[in-house]
Amino acid sequence: MNTIRVGIIGASGLLGRGLYQQLSSKFCVRGTAFSRVSSNLDQLDALNFHALESWLNQFHPDVVVNLAAERRPDVCRERPEWSHEVNVTLPANLARICQLHSVPLLHLSTNYVFDGQSPPYHPEDQPHPINDYGRDKNEADQLVLKASSLHHCLRVPMLHGLSENLDESSVTTMLSPFFAHDGHEVFLDDEQIRYPAFVPDVAKVIEKILVQMVQKEHLSSFIHYCPEESFTKLEMGCIMLEHLGYSTHRLLPSKQPPKGAPRPHNVQLSCPYLKNHQWMNPTPFREAIGKTLDSLLCSQALQRAPSTP
Repeated sequence: MNTIRVGIIGASGLLGRGLYQQLSSKFCVRGTAFSRVSSNLDQLDALNFHALESWLNQFHPDVVVNLAAERRPDVCRERPEWSHEVNVTLPANLARICQLHSVPLLHLSTNYVFDGQSPPYHPEDQPHPINDYGRDKNEADQLVLKASSLHHCLRVPMLHGLSENLDESSVTTMLSPFFAHDGHEVFLDDEQIRYPAFVPDVAKVIEKILVQMVQKEHLSSFIHYCPEESFTKLEMGCIMLEHLGYSTHRLLPSKQPPKGAPRPHNVQLSCPYLKNHQWMNPTPFREAIGKTLDSLLCSQALQRAPSTP
């Protein structure tokens, strides 16, 4: 087979960088970015239909991955028009353009399309989102799949990976209050269940899926990726502080319901397709989050406890 040509929309984000690194040594990869453009990425306003189509015509990819999204539920609630444009209009347009050129599209989706009341969720289960983010992503999923039988959606949980700042991941951002308010108690939710996934693990899975898409192997419309290790935010916070050498005594279970947009309680995903192919090999959370935190230490976004050797 000739070298596969992969286009990545939204390649400057957390998963985009990890996927670009995973694929670039094996495939011909071109990625796009809008504001955070680097020397290896094409600047592109993916909300511009004609610019998006022009970029695809110039590159002629064998397959496209859409990672562009507004992933923050609170922002989606506060800016619904912006969220809908990025999370629905953009992927719908991209799906249509890819369909016109017979290019398969892998669209990244989320476990937040489910309400969190009856886990684990199977790929064929009916979505029932409880916030604007989930509703937008669910609408986008349906539009992407309706555009072409070549297209597929990959649902994933919260992600973390090699980062430039705490806010790039909803896992590490929970440490922000700890470092912003030295000496104060920090309250984290200890009720809702989460399944954090490590970006390099997800990138490896995406690579395998893309190869199958190009080879026109049979794939389910929806594919799920989700580690089996579960944690509350409080448990993750304690593990992260332990890695950094800090005492966890300032982290306490929240006495109040989480603020902001509602979040589902437990949106564990069942992953039959990946398990059947023996592609589910997630890095243990303690090991993975250690690598994520070490990347933040290197970028000086964090510091170890002063007493740590």
